[in-house]
Amino acid sequence: MREHDAATSRPNSALYKVTFGSDKFFEPYIVSFCGHKETYERENGLLTQWRGYSHGAGYAIVFDTKKLSDLLKAEADFHFYGPGHMCDVIYEGDDEGFKREFAELIKTMDEVFPRIFNQKGPPYDALYPHFISSVSRYKHQGFREEQEVRILLSPVTQTAIERQKMTSPQKLEKSKQKVMKRIHFKEALVPYIKIFDQRRAKLPIEKIIVGPHADKEARRDRLIRYMELRRMDIDVSCSQTPLQQYR
Repeated sequence: MREHDAATSRPNSALYKVTFGSDKFFEPYIVSFCGHKETYERENGLLTQWRGYSHGAGYAIVFDTKKLSDLLKAEADFHFYGPGHMCDVIYEGDDEGFKREFAELIKTMDEVFPRIFNQKGPPYDALYPHFISSVSRYKHQGFREEQEVRILLSPVTQTAIERQKMTSPQKLEKSKQKVMKRIHFKEALVPYIKIFDQRRAKLPIEKIIVGPHADKEARRDRLIRYMELRRMDIDVSCSQTPLQQYR
């Protein structure tokens, strides 16, 4: 490893440790969607996704992006969150997209890293918002076909609050009316959060696509009857990807 690369890796490692390690200031939680731009995939789903996740009997839920974004804004206004977003993923190899979408991170790193190398202190605070928003959007190019859209929310931890009390008490004062987000745990102590739970918001489901299946029409009819009983007015269609191709 070259001397410059070794020097650069040290602040990068420190930034990862402080952000995601045992003494982390943020706990990012991510939910992912496919955001297809092609008409066929939007209407019928992506073949590899049906194969990978549906186990031969799946459904795809299509959300209204604008309404979902509005719900997320209300969620962020109510709870005590750090950096968050709903954005497209940038894939490895997309140099122009990287420079465009991560321009603020690149600019801030150019300003901060010389101070670290000159031993003028590690001013990581300026990097946190840009770093956590950017690193959560970058993915290996092998997943490019998914055209992924991610929602990232970072409940503020008690560690971060104690730090803000010392460094930015005025900023903390502006957020004192917000509610700390509760962290839940699944089996094996896997943490997760529930969004929109305080307001009991209705999810903006635009339609549901029944996946490739020998009885997909019957499955569609049963789902329509179920939604009628629940008084849910949601369009239901069947994927036109044939079962033979799916297999």
